[in-house]
Amino acid sequence: VDAQSSLLAKEALEHFRFCARGLKLPQFKACLKMLRNWEEYILHSFDCPYTNAFTEGVNNATKALKRATFGMPNFHNARARILHCFSSHPYG
Repeated sequence: VDAQSSLLAKEALEHFRFCARGLKLPQFKACLKMLRNWEEYILHSFDCPYTNAFTEGVNNATKALKRATFGMPNFHNARARILHCFSSHPYG
């Protein structure tokens, strides 16, 4: 949804739900339930310019590196692998 405010987003969301219910597809049931449960937070995202996307990205990269270094024989090798992976990172 490309809306300028939560009010416009709410209208678009209600229109989507109306159309999805009209199709009566079982695949939309879980989607509609999720939208109902998280509607308040979804709509807040249209009014607030801040996100936690950077933090989530760092967490994801950290977990990926943790998986990549699993089984390394010692901390020195694991550290070297992590530093190598981040050597070309735009924030590193």
